[in-house]
Amino acid sequence: ISTTTITAATISTTSNTTATMSTNNNTTATISTTNNTTATISTTTITAATISTTSNT
Repeated sequence: ISTTTITAATISTTSNTTATMSTNNNTTATISTTNNTTATISTTTITAATISTTSNT
């Protein structure tokens, strides 16, 4: 079983730039920050629990 979890992603941007973060559940979080501020995104996502089997094992 493989799961993907993103927790507490921190994006620092400078001088009116826009940071875009794509998460694994196909949603996009866009954050605009101004003048050396730090935007923090906290996400908790469990997507696509996958079980791969081969040859009936």
